[in-house]
Amino acid sequence: MKLKKKPVVKISVILLMFLLTSLNFSGNAKVLNLQADKIMLSERATANLANRVMVLVDKSVYDGIKNELNQFSEDLAEEGFICEIYPKTIGYSGWDSPEDVKKFIVSHSSNLAGCILVGNIPIPEYRVEKGYMNQPETFPCDFYYMDLDGNWTVYDEGGNSFGYYYTIFCNHTGGNGSKAPEIWVGRISPSKWIGDKISLLKEYFNRNHAYRVGSLCRPAKALLYVDDDWAKYGEKYKSYLKNIYKSSFITVINDPEKTREENYLNNLKKEKYEWICLHAHSSQLQHNFYYSNHTKWDSLTSWELRKNYKSAFFYDLHCCEAIDYFQEECIGNLYLFGNTSGLIVIGSSKVGGMIDDGKIFYEKLKSAACIGDAFREWYSLKGVKYPSYCYGMMVLGDPTLKPKKDEKPPSVEITSPKKGYLYIFGREICPLSTDKTILIGSCILLVEADDINGISHVDFYVNEELKLTLKSKPYQLDLKNYSIGWYDINVVAFDKFGNSNSDHIRLLLINS
Repeated sequence: MKLKKKPVVKISVILLMFLLTSLNFSGNAKVLNLQADKIMLSERATANLANRVMVLVDKSVYDGIKNELNQFSEDLAEEGFICEIYPKTIGYSGWDSPEDVKKFIVSHSSNLAGCILVGNIPIPEYRVEKGYMNQPETFPCDFYYMDLDGNWTVYDEGGNSFGYYYTIFCNHTGGNGSKAPEIWVGRISPSKWIGDKISLLKEYFNRNHAYRVGSLCRPAKALLYVDDDWAKYGEKYKSYLKNIYKSSFITVINDPEKTREENYLNNLKKEKYEWICLHAHSSQLQHNFYYSNHTKWDSLTSWELRKNYKSAFFYDLHCCEAIDYFQEECIGNLYLFGNTSGLIVIGSSKVGGMIDDGKIFYEKLKSAACIGDAFREWYSLKGVKYPSYCYGMMVLGDPTLKPKKDEKPPSVEITSPKKGYLYIFGREICPLSTDKTILIGSCILLVEADDINGISHVDFYVNEELKLTLKSKPYQLDLKNYSIGWYDINVVAFDKFGNSNSDHIRLLLINS
């Protein structure tokens, strides 16, 4: 008697269908997760694929900005980050020194992209015996928090000053790992000198959100302002900025006799730049601008800068000591909090700066997911090699941000009159056997313009001459005062990032 073969295929198919049905929810969730991972990786094109962000918050300000931090967390989630917020009471429960804070970061460092320090988080300082003029220097050094596996020797146990707890380190070595940073760090900590801390933090996170959703935006313009000692390198510095901005949208001011306090302030006031890169001799409290063949200078102090002015979103300050936030009147912190637009300030807390004048930073920023990633890579390749010059380099603000690249032109169309039609007193009569338009009697030319980031303005050119510029709707040109004749009309719409598009019509106007 032959044994019948078991219907293996049939049973397998039934079993597979049962498993798929019973695991349907989990299966769908896994697919969605995979899709989300792909989106995250494509949007965050960088060598560092970590996507966790820790926000360490001084408990004394946390309750006042809780809603803003929750919104910030949601915004980061939209961009593929996992945001974790840790409010802690400074001075208690293991948060009374930089060492304790770093232990906490290291214990949560799996897949960590970076840390944002909000409020009076303890300050690591670093001491070099041969700094500027071969003299000892001690300065804030958030690089200590970026290097998770190196060894930092304690020089002085430190203490409490201006509400900050600090420790002074020296002699940084690779330890059990390397001297290179594993994460980026940004500090968001306004001083009482600028204003009420909670109010300033609320304003900062609100504009951070506005920038992310597009309601706070600027034309993609950069200002490169280079004082006397570096004036001859203006074009070289511009080539670095061209990694993120079109050449035609980079303004270079490097004439030694023009780079003055008043001129710099006027540029801040009259133009809406997205990025400003400043090269000038500075201290914690002021910028110095030389003139008269480098024999005289005038100074822009933090007190003067505190006055109302229009400003940029991002600042790259090649200015000694400009972001020494240990100083209440720190001029770098004023760029971040003393206005309604500051988002990030990059610079040094000591005499020194970026050893390559930012070349690698800007090259990395072109493809990096955010400013923090580009900054970390610059530190790994350049900064870590030069403690006495570079260890003061830090980021004030939120390093997950990056200048937005909008190279898509706006839409623009002349909707009335139509091309190739006859109109009588503004009324459409019939199509013509030509692409030219004939208008008998007065008529109003109507234009529709739109862009996801908003329209900056629309220009109307009549026979190649600019006749009208409109910054808001309705976009229209009244033709009633034009005499009989042929007219070439070109309309050019600009979005808020400087992109443009145009439409054209040729018409015969017969006015009474």
